[in-house]
Amino acid sequence: FRRTRLIALDGLQQPLYPSNRKAELEGIDEDNDLDETAYYTQVQVYERGVSFNWRMLMNRRGEFLSRIPSFLTRAASRTEEKFASDLYMDSTGPDSTFFSVGNANIVTSNPALSTSALKTALNMMYAQVDSGGDPIVIEGVILIVPPLLSLTADEVTKAYQLEFVPATSAAGTRFTTPPWVNRFKPVTNWYQPVVDTSSNKHTTWYLAAVPQDRPAMEVTFLSGYETPSLWQKAPNAMRLGGAVDPIMGDYDDMSIHQKIIHIIGGTLIDPKMMVSSNGSGS
Repeated sequence: FRRTRLIALDGLQQPLYPSNRKAELEGIDEDNDLDETAYYTQVQVYERGVSFNWRMLMNRRGEFLSRIPSFLTRAASRTEEKFASDLYMDSTGPDSTFFSVGNANIVTSNPALSTSALKTALNMMYAQVDSGGDPIVIEGVILIVPPLLSLTADEVTKAYQLEFVPATSAAGTRFTTPPWVNRFKPVTNWYQPVVDTSSNKHTTWYLAAVPQDRPAMEVTFLSGYETPSLWQKAPNAMRLGGAVDPIMGDYDDMSIHQKIIHIIGGTLIDPKMMVSSNGSGS
């Protein structure tokens, strides 16, 4: 649970030079210009416990109580989603340090989500270069929207070309969607309007790239505990003769204790790999 240092390396990725540029019998030109950038992450334990009494089981509540593990598992999943959301946004909207004019990752004029706005955002992302001035290869793009923008996201990324033209006229009904919208994978962040409580919480949208090398952010886990784990306190009572009944629970009050733990951490990494718009049009 100590703070972990992640190292990003820059350098050696520029195009190679032709060997005829060096003099005859000259050795290879070594480029040792490697730059290190440090990022820090630290995992924490997130947990919740619940207890119930043996009498509740006897009162035919067993079917209800059997759903407790699924409730706890859902809570752990929500914890992970909310934690990831807290990394790149806060109560005022997109994180103002990560998303800035200097980082060139705020969509010009903060347009509402549309096909043309996506094109502008994607071109901004494609215009980014690495520390050596070379292009950053992006293998996929994720469109992150709040729940009230999920239908709009489907409209601008999943529509098909459809055209109705009467035989007697060139006029007709025409719906067209450019083929490049298939590059986007729309994802609804249900916790966005919970973390972001600003006036633009229902209109803010983000693009996150899937690069070859360095992502915009990273959620980390403790090795061996990458998924939530459910636990139950061992009973400390037994019948005379040695038999142990797990549902009897604690010797004193016959209570049964269960809990879930999830160990996660994370950090923002490369602002070049994410862009945002609050959808306000200003």
